[in-house]
Amino acid sequence: MMRLYTLVLWLLASVAHGQSSPTFAQIELTLHSEQALPLPSSIQFEVVVSKPSEYQTLLAGWEGVQVDNVSGNTLTLSLNEHYVANAPVINKHTQSSFVIDYDEPQVQSVLTQFKQANLVSTPDLLGQSIEQYVSTYITEPSYIHNFAFASTVAKSKSGDCTEFAVLTAALARGLDVPARVVVGSVLVEVDKTLEAFGHAWNELYIENRWQRIDAALTNQQNARVFYLPSYVLDNEGPGYALALGKSMFTLPQRITDVRGRK
Repeated sequence: MMRLYTLVLWLLASVAHGQSSPTFAQIELTLHSEQALPLPSSIQFEVVVSKPSEYQTLLAGWEGVQVDNVSGNTLTLSLNEHYVANAPVINKHTQSSFVIDYDEPQVQSVLTQFKQANLVSTPDLLGQSIEQYVSTYITEPSYIHNFAFASTVAKSKSGDCTEFAVLTAALARGLDVPARVVVGSVLVEVDKTLEAFGHAWNELYIENRWQRIDAALTNQQNARVFYLPSYVLDNEGPGYALALGKSMFTLPQRITDVRGRK
């Protein structure tokens, strides 16, 4: 519970600054006693959240993320490494907003630079091109921001995972690609270790399907990452920070007994 309280305080700071990390905070994680690394592509584990029924409802928005059992505040989940979102595309996924303000001059300048770089040869490579461009555009990774707006990120070239995600969404929408910001946690396997962190990434609708894009971690070539969604940033207006605070109730407090799915 203390970890959840700490994360809530972190998000309240977002409200105060009006604007956050490549990851948020580390989440307690344990590996099943008989499970060795590397993990298989489909895994199973237990998560503890404050509002399990809300979390179960939210997870129905992805194919390949399955709730196998609910006991109190603990859910047993099955997660496929290559799951896909099944959400419909709606108007706000392409619109400029209070947070994803791609119509601001600072973001328009980034869009112009991206187009001039001529990085895209075919539509199916557009997501990768946006991901790589944002990963190199933000030259000062920093934890001092608190969910900065896209225009702020475009100007400062600074931030953590939320800033990478916000700018990615703005760039995609400015190119008429539906995009959304997802907040959740990542299980990162690297150097024979497995750790979990709070994180933010994107889903872009390209070639008739949602594609996961993560400009913050795209260059971590030695790392294998499992993404576990907890919240989609659906309130991009002035009340976005309060909505983010509520997302903490579906963010895992701990992840235990990680093992291959039978």
